Amino acid sequence: MDSSRLDIRSHQPLKALWFLITLVHLFIKAIFYCVYYISPSTRPVPEWTYRQSLTTSLLRTTLHHITTLRYLPSLSLLPGNEADRFHLVPPSRRPNLYTGALSSQASITPQTIGGTFYPTTPPSPSTFPATAPSCCISTAALSYLARAAYLNYRLARKESGYFPAALQDAVTSYVWLVDVMGFEARKIIISGDGAGRALALGLVRWLGQQRVGLQSPLRCLLWNPQLDLAGQMGEIVDVRIRSGDSKAAYLEVRMLKWASELYLGPRSQQSGRDLGRDELAKSQYVSPSRHPFATSIAIWIMVGKAEMLQNTIMAFAEVMSSVRGNTVGSFEIGGAPHNIFMMGERLGWKEQAEDAAREAGTWLRKKGWAGAGRGATTVGGRTMEDEESERSGDVLFE
Repeated sequence: MDSSRLDIRSHQPLKALWFLITLVHLFIKAIFYCVYYISPSTRPVPEWTYRQSLTTSLLRTTLHHITTLRYLPSLSLLPGNEADRFHLVPPSRRPNLYTGALSSQASITPQTIGGTFYPTTPPSPSTFPATAPSCCISTAALSYLARAAYLNYRLARKESGYFPAALQDAVTSYVWLVDVMGFEARKIIISGDGAGRALALGLVRWLGQQRVGLQSPLRCLLWNPQLDLAGQMGEIVDVRIRSGDSKAAYLEVRMLKWASELYLGPRSQQSGRDLGRDELAKSQYVSPSRHPFATSIAIWIMVGKAEMLQNTIMAFAEVMSSVRGNTVGSFEIGGAPHNIFMMGERLGWKEQAEDAAREAGTWLRKKGWAGAGRGATTVGGRTMEDEESERSGDVLFE
């Protein structure tokens, strides 16, 4: 399906017509899958349950049409139902903060973003026990720590959201936690899932390179990270498609390519190939799997064995663990597609997501993960240690 046809259908009036066609198509697909997946042998992965097969396939069809229509969500800076849990997070006034990679595009400048604490905005960090992490940038661990803070970042739906906008927002969020909210950096856990993985990992890299006096966080958790946008634009996903590994993926190749290209911004109109943009796609903050680095921050990575980018993720875990001083843990979920933490409950992967969250909690509580020696890696199966309650003072922040 060529890009010109896709562009035509993403504009009115054909966009409205195609939306109606989409609804009919989804209804027909739902009826077909309801019958087709009765037999385990016809499911994307024979080990999947009927519900997992049905919902995952319908999600793939939905995302197919979202890509066709070029649907881009928007973020609001109004609190809405989040009420007093919602906070506006302005750019930091620290001097010389937004430099280097953060200022690589002159037209992309730091802006105010929004963030929400769950279940409530925490009291003063000074009231928390000294032994407990006081803030965590995370999604999945919400059930295992007491509080989480979710910070929005600009989406690449217009120029102000192109790279490095989201990375600027990640830095803004971290500095806001430390300077405004008063959390100790050593009690912060950074986490990101899916596309947010580049921001979490990029923030870890940036904190190791910055010279503005910021301390490092406690740990970093990466859930189904997308680590190679350059590869998503064709190089890696095409290999996985040819090998037949895409049958369980709900993220289509063309969606990965569209999202990656949108994140980088439009190509130069003066030439068919924008060398600067191609180099940006392969750079350390956009495709971190191509640039392993040393860090004192221990990193834990979760990956589904049925997702298209599994090989890239596990290869990154291995190469990062081989860097002197690094500590890297990884956990694989058999048969799982991409990002079950965002869609797990809806797709029928709630139990597996909870297992992974318990594994992350176990890893966070273990002693000796400070990153000494040549580097350590743990490729986990299912670790089920006693889960004593450690909720007092724990806060999650993403």
